[in-house]
Amino acid sequence: MECPRCKVNNDDSANFCHNCGKILNDEIRLKPNNHYIKQKSKKEIDRFLTEAEREIEKKKIETLLNIEEKSDQWLRNRLGFIGAVFGLIIAIFTVLGIREYNDLRKTSKEAKESMKQQTKEATDLIVKKRKELDSLNTVAENSLKLIIDSTNYYLNELKAKQTELEKYSKFPQEAKRLIAEAQKSLEVTDTLKKSYERENKNFAKLKNSMYEIFIHCPKIKDTEKWKNSLDNLTQRLVDEGFAINDANIGDIGVNRTEVIFYNTLAKEQADIIFNILKNEFKLNDLQKPNYIQKSERNPREMLIKLRLED
Repeated sequence: MECPRCKVNNDDSANFCHNCGKILNDEIRLKPNNHYIKQKSKKEIDRFLTEAEREIEKKKIETLLNIEEKSDQWLRNRLGFIGAVFGLIIAIFTVLGIREYNDLRKTSKEAKESMKQQTKEATDLIVKKRKELDSLNTVAENSLKLIIDSTNYYLNELKAKQTELEKYSKFPQEAKRLIAEAQKSLEVTDTLKKSYERENKNFAKLKNSMYEIFIHCPKIKDTEKWKNSLDNLTQRLVDEGFAINDANIGDIGVNRTEVIFYNTLAKEQADIIFNILKNEFKLNDLQKPNYIQKSERNPREMLIKLRLED
């Protein structure tokens, strides 16, 4: 089966494109369960819809603000992008789009059609979000090129100052001035390097925030050790920018520790989680992240199965 978007061939039984994540079979789309709708309360359904819509709107606003802010900064000052990034990060955490749904009092058939439409819109927004993220990657690459060009400029300036210093080595005052200028050039170069490292790390966190983590870890007798292990793991994941929700941490039996991801584009994030587990829990025999293609899972989700010994 050929993907209509990226033209990559997929298995006939595939529900999602393994390259871009597009839904390939409309009949296999996530469908609401009529019995589930009848049993769940209005409050739980509203919360589910609100959180899904809020997550989509939040990511959309984050990327649009990021692109707009950075474009403005490059035009005004080629070395002023550092301030724009910090301002953008603050703006992202202060912007929150909240939309409310009217009471859901329709029949099971109406609810089924409504949820099907919401699923389609969410999928379209995810595709659009991925395109916007690609644009953000282009901005980051341009930033790197700008830093490299600036660094080369200051290195050339430094070489020129050193050559000039040799010519005026007999004049102490001139030599002192040239030495000060050379040191200043080195300091500027070091500042640019550190700024790029911070920018690169913040950009990685922005990409990681697109993914939601689920943790399955059965309780052990030593509850203090169990709690500390989960706290340490979740804190490290938050430090890397991943979305962690207490509701996503479940006391579920597992037979081994592993990392599972449901989208080939998430391999980089899965490797980050793999390294966290290996370094924090000293799991030398931990296997590489496992990719599983499942139509009923959101491709932005990843699963951590953690087995602790008493």
